Amino acid sequence: MALTDGTTAVMSPGLEAELDRCADGDGAAWQREIAEFGAQSKIAFGALGAELWSTAGAWLGLRALLSMKIRGSLAFAQSALEPAAGWLQRAFRSAQARALFAPWINHNGMGPDDAGSTFILKVITSALVQGGCPIPVGGGVTQVEALASIVRDGGGDLHATRTSTCVHRCRSRACVDFGGRWWAQMNCNSNCN
Repeated sequence: MALTDGTTAVMSPGLEAELDRCADGDGAAWQREIAEFGAQSKIAFGALGAELWSTAGAWLGLRALLSMKIRGSLAFAQSALEPAAGWLQRAFRSAQARALFAPWINHNGMGPDDAGSTFILKVITSALVQGGCPIPVGGGVTQVEALASIVRDGGGDLHATRTSTCVHRCRSRACVDFGGRWWAQMNCNSNCN
């Protein structure tokens, strides 16, 4: 990530040192936050995989109460609902650290001021740092080209410069409406309703 003033930060397995390069103490702040999150990971990942208003959600809540007691469970719920914008401001001193983390919230369709965005941000960034984020040789366009070749090999076609208004399934094929003109491998004269 590069800011307009020319400063940079890179997310990598050695993130603590990179964050400390940006501002003294930011690496320790990251380590502290992730250690706290890791201690609650069974409950955290359980919450991601359960419908909270179900029997499974009730059991998860009971497990949280038994393992973290009342104060710990309330602290977990508070941190899980915190908007990321406030957390980033509070946890990190450098603009580079905040800018490095902030865009990842959007990958889940949330904004930095949404309740729960800190929780999602911690899930995503801890996974990225631990597992990495592979980029194909040749850049992201290589992945797009590989996916496009799969579509073409299957008899499909791509229209990157057109805007579709609707996609409809007819006879096991996708029919796409390009502003009133239908296109599909098999002629499709369907209406999208």
